[in-house]
Amino acid sequence: MNSKNKGAIMATGLICGYAATVLQSTDGPAKICLNLRLKLMDVFIPDKLRNHEKLKDTLSDLVDCGWCISPYLALIGYPLVRKALHTPKQGLAESMVGYATATAVTAFLRHFADTY
Repeated sequence: MNSKNKGAIMATGLICGYAATVLQSTDGPAKICLNLRLKLMDVFIPDKLRNHEKLKDTLSDLVDCGWCISPYLALIGYPLVRKALHTPKQGLAESMVGYATATAVTAFLRHFADTY
């Protein structure tokens, strides 16, 4: 793995970690992020089931779980960053390792943001 691929992994982790923090922690401009979170909660958790134990593993976890949203953000971000940085082609194994590493960096940064 060359330095351009390592740079793409780190850039993806930083960008997606920041995006996860903004999406999950802030209201966003014109309360876009807040409204998105509320709609996601309404779709997956009806009023009568809001604190029900069976809803732990649903997509409503994306609203507040940084570890849950990271794979989705990195799945979008990693190919885009690699293309923007004009990284050389990789095999499937290298791409999967890069994606997994970018996901881990994203999740760590989102988790780290919660400590403050």
